[in-house]
Amino acid sequence: MSSNTVRGGTMSSRKLRWAGVRNRSHLAVRVLTIGLFVGVCVLFAAMSPIFLMPSNLLNIVRQTALLAIMSFGMVSVIIVTHGEADMSVGGITGLSAAVAVVLLVRGAPTALSILAAIATGLAAGLLNGILVTKVGLLPFLATLATMNMAMGLEQVLTKGTYVPFADPFIGFVANENFLGVPASAFLLLLVYLAFYSLLDHMPTGRKIYAIGGNLQAARASGIDVAKYTVLTFALSGLSCGLAGVLLVGRLSGLTPLAAAPLLLDVLLAGYISSILSSVGAPSVSGALFGAMLVGVLSNGLAVIRVPTFYVNLVKGLLIIIVVAANALQRRRRSIS
Repeated sequence: MSSNTVRGGTMSSRKLRWAGVRNRSHLAVRVLTIGLFVGVCVLFAAMSPIFLMPSNLLNIVRQTALLAIMSFGMVSVIIVTHGEADMSVGGITGLSAAVAVVLLVRGAPTALSILAAIATGLAAGLLNGILVTKVGLLPFLATLATMNMAMGLEQVLTKGTYVPFADPFIGFVANENFLGVPASAFLLLLVYLAFYSLLDHMPTGRKIYAIGGNLQAARASGIDVAKYTVLTFALSGLSCGLAGVLLVGRLSGLTPLAAAPLLLDVLLAGYISSILSSVGAPSVSGALFGAMLVGVLSNGLAVIRVPTFYVNLVKGLLIIIVVAANALQRRRRSIS
């Protein structure tokens, strides 16, 4: 037997052993994440009887619906940029909500106001995509700039004050039940199915994953990287526009910058989806689970009356842990 054969066999066995270690560690991370979800549910139920009351559980679903819709768009950006995030989601959601509520106050039809909010989100997302692909800005800087512009425009439209308006249809979707289930859950299901079908079962989704997996290989295979990058930012903006409409219903109007704190929750849900994936890439289903976890955590901490600054501290620590776990997984995959 030649020395080359021996070395080849040794390298193969090392790769197999490393693959086994990697699979076991990834399984452990997924089990710990699911265990965390179960654990916080048990903890909050033990600390407060309010947590498991039907009215509170329905409220968690309503909170999760808005967050999950935003997270689906965030996931598409994280995929195509190989881990970069859309920092503008809170700003775009707030601006879209401001457009909707200002039109409603001025007597515009509900349908027109909803379409205008969604179009606003889509336009902001397209701007992000153009800044990244045509101007050459880093996604973080481009979306950070868009976030600040969107927040500024939101305050201009609302004049920096609460704008009250209770639209019957939007309020019903955001706050009421249909067939005993929050109406927003049906909207969430439709948006989930749309994103799941696009990213997991269509050629467009396969190309987006290919770009995120290996940019140079995607270019070499003829994929229009700029086109699909712009598309993912547009999808993120579109989901924010829809979330902005829900926000108007939840607040019966709009408080300026009310959507800004949602960025932390969306980031957490988006990155949680990565550690739940068998290949380490974000997924729509993982984002849904992440949104549920964040929704339960936010609601439970509020129910047991934990001060807001401690809530932000917990979420910030979780983001560090989740992002670190993602980075470790990518490093292990590159070594193997």
